[in-house]
Amino acid sequence: MKAKTDTDGGKMTIKPRDGQSAEEHTRKEMEGRGGRDVFLGPVDDYVLAPVARFSGAWDVPLLTPGGQPSAFDIRKDYPLLTRLKGYYTEVGRLFSSVVNHWGWEVLGLIYEENDEKEDGHSVCHFTLASIYEAFKKTKPHFEKFNRNSMTNFTQLLVNFQDKARSEC
Repeated sequence: MKAKTDTDGGKMTIKPRDGQSAEEHTRKEMEGRGGRDVFLGPVDDYVLAPVARFSGAWDVPLLTPGGQPSAFDIRKDYPLLTRLKGYYTEVGRLFSSVVNHWGWEVLGLIYEENDEKEDGHSVCHFTLASIYEAFKKTKPHFEKFNRNSMTNFTQLLVNFQDKARSEC
């Protein structure tokens, strides 16, 4: 697919690469860069991480709607990464400012986690990790569960209530 740019009459070529490893495709494409000015995507954070690191070495900016986990905040590791959506660190800052505004002191977080060995961390993990890290003095208590295991939710909530509720 080719499309004209509206600035200088040049052409842009878009090459979708479904079914091919994004890392492998990116490496092959960028070795013989040949006038590429920017790389768009990938979205998946586990594929994005190595591609974003290489983009700095290739001196090619990378634009993506992915990259929300706080690990992507480290500019020295991802110097040319531009995240087009918000990122989880902002969620942590927002949550922290609301808690500080209202003077809340006892906090608890419950979240769903994937089987890390098979799927990597869940979106819930990354979101709540940013909230957890936003609290510098007193870290919130947290509990996690996996919907694919036999989680005893009653016991999880009893444990949670003992550690994440204030006394009235």
